[in-house]
Amino acid sequence: MNLYYRLNVLRLKLPPLREHPEDILLEVETFVSQWCSDELLASRVNEILQKHEGLLAAHTWPGNVRELQNVVKRVIALVETMTGNSVEQEIEDLLIETFGNSVGSVPRTKPTKYTSSLKAALADVERELIRQQSEESHCSMADLAKKLGIGRTTLWRKLNHPELR
Repeated sequence: MNLYYRLNVLRLKLPPLREHPEDILLEVETFVSQWCSDELLASRVNEILQKHEGLLAAHTWPGNVRELQNVVKRVIALVETMTGNSVEQEIEDLLIETFGNSVGSVPRTKPTKYTSSLKAALADVERELIRQQSEESHCSMADLAKKLGIGRTTLWRKLNHPELR
């Protein structure tokens, strides 16, 4: 118990990684520079992870910085051991597999400033989601509506909205 009171003199509150996603790439670069002695390898790893910045920023990071460290170590190991163009696809698959449960279908982007009402802003986000899902999945209207959690008629009406075209 004495040790607790000695250590309790200084309390540091560090915000979780998910509260400051803009720092993720800075953390990645720090870890890569610590663990990669080869500068060419380090620049390749940083380049690959920068391509997937949206995926990294959208993750909730329940393991906080340790989880990020593990992801960076796995990417470094893949880049070191694999050759050719398949390494980037393998890393993308790894990131999607790792973050698939927490990312959802829409990557987090920087907040957009809306000048109109909340209703108009929600309609903009809805249109963008429908546009994105219809471009990504080449499925029937019924399947797309089911994926979006709306009825076919509602999807048809939203797709035929003049602003969505």
